[in-house]
Amino acid sequence: MVSGKPLPPGWSGKNWACQQLGELAQGELLVFCDADVRWEPTGLRAVVACMERYRADTFTVWSTQETVSLAERLVVPLMMFSILSYLPDLAVRKIPWTAFAAANGQCLAFRREAYQKIGGHEAVKNEIVEDIVLGKKTKKSGMRLVMALGNGLVHCRMYHNWRQVREGFAKNILAGHGGQPIFLLISAVFHWLLFIFPWVWLFWGFIAPETQGWFEFPLAAVALGVGARALSAAVSRHNLLDTLLMPVSTVFMTVIAGQSLWWHYTQGGPQWKGRVVKVRR
Repeated sequence: MVSGKPLPPGWSGKNWACQQLGELAQGELLVFCDADVRWEPTGLRAVVACMERYRADTFTVWSTQETVSLAERLVVPLMMFSILSYLPDLAVRKIPWTAFAAANGQCLAFRREAYQKIGGHEAVKNEIVEDIVLGKKTKKSGMRLVMALGNGLVHCRMYHNWRQVREGFAKNILAGHGGQPIFLLISAVFHWLLFIFPWVWLFWGFIAPETQGWFEFPLAAVALGVGARALSAAVSRHNLLDTLLMPVSTVFMTVIAGQSLWWHYTQGGPQWKGRVVKVRR
């Protein structure tokens, strides 16, 4: 058992804990994971094997997310949907641009030399989405970032009800859009056009069937959206029937974005576990 030192000014608690553990660790591979992550017996072996196979300097695992309540089932899988849809694996591994970088702090591994080169957790001591920033720093330093699916070997249940889902995602969503409210607003509008408007168009056609382009265009758009969501659900081991509720998921994410913006403009940062988290630049 290791006792942590008092939290210094300017540090977030998780990043300070990881920094101390990184300094204490003796091995050549450093694996950080959250307390609520569950490992299958062969999980760690698989992480090491993948790092060796792809010669990864930084390696991240997208845990198999366990979802039970309706809010979990309709929101949590969208994290994996976003990664599979907007961040191709080949781009992460092959393209050096930091735009093609993401990481998941639930399971994040480094070669010691790489960890030290990017400055460890001290380099992200006050970041909310420190995992993504560490991934970007890996690429910026000319090293190799690799990500993989948990494939049932690494599990996590992030939240247990709508309040936890809303506040947990609202804590990160603005930072995930570069900290820019305009990008978050554009993203919300884009997803409404992609996943809600086609359904409205389709049902409106039953009222006014003479509308130009009805019925084939909205049906094709609905099928495309549901199909993409279903594909990510199948890959990440989530309920396929929940994909039919993608418009509801989009509304939930809009509420989450609104919560994040409310925190941003009224208290200067997201709220987490009873306190306001402010990033100091």
